[in-house]
Amino acid sequence: MNHKYDAGSDEPPPKEPHEAVLLPRRLFAGPHIVLRETGTPFTAVKVDTAKHLTADNTDYHRINPKGQVPVLELDDGTRLTEGPVISQYIADQAGATTLMPAAGTLARYRVMEWQNHITSELHKSFTPLFRPELDAPAKRRWRVCCARNWDGSTRSWRAGRF
Repeated sequence: MNHKYDAGSDEPPPKEPHEAVLLPRRLFAGPHIVLRETGTPFTAVKVDTAKHLTADNTDYHRINPKGQVPVLELDDGTRLTEGPVISQYIADQAGATTLMPAAGTLARYRVMEWQNHITSELHKSFTPLFRPELDAPAKRRWRVCCARNWDGSTRSWRAGRF
């Protein structure tokens, strides 16, 4: 199994994640990218969110009582939830300071600042667009709000404010 380590590390090998629970046809980009970038082996498990069942018909609420994805399950059965936390854990275990700067540095807090912004302000703002009870005119108005949020974030990224 391939794990990337900082050169000269005396640390024991990290425990490898066993399962990453993902929604079908959706990619939880942060954790997925970090898993791939670090070469961390994982098994993706699809979830039918309408039925709250995994591909093998396990009740998803038994895996995560919050009922949300992603979830990272480690070999010992420990589970982590929330995309930014999972991404940070994977990067830390792999020693990937280019993905997640060292603890205690301002650079790390900047990454965490953006992870939280993306999760709370950008990602969640799109949720109403997938609600069947919202009619087409309401969704059009909501898209304008989402575009404003996205444009403001894009201006910050381009200006190097991250």
